[in-house]
Amino acid sequence: MKIGKDILLVEITVTHKTSEEKIKKAWEYGLSILDIDLSDYDRGFNLEDLVEEIIHYTTRKKMAN
Repeated sequence: MKIGKDILLVEITVTHKTSEEKIKKAWEYGLSILDIDLSDYDRGFNLEDLVEEIIHYTTRKKMAN
């Protein structure tokens, strides 16, 4: 995702968390990673509910670096 001149990497965690190596490499390039953890989200999800969850709730989102 590009915001102005800045780039924000978005990682969706389903089965494997973002590796420390990837976080370190992004940091070296001056990039930030927004991690959205869906590892415990119902796999039989409704798309509208998933979008609502990602956009409006912060419990699943964190900055990885």
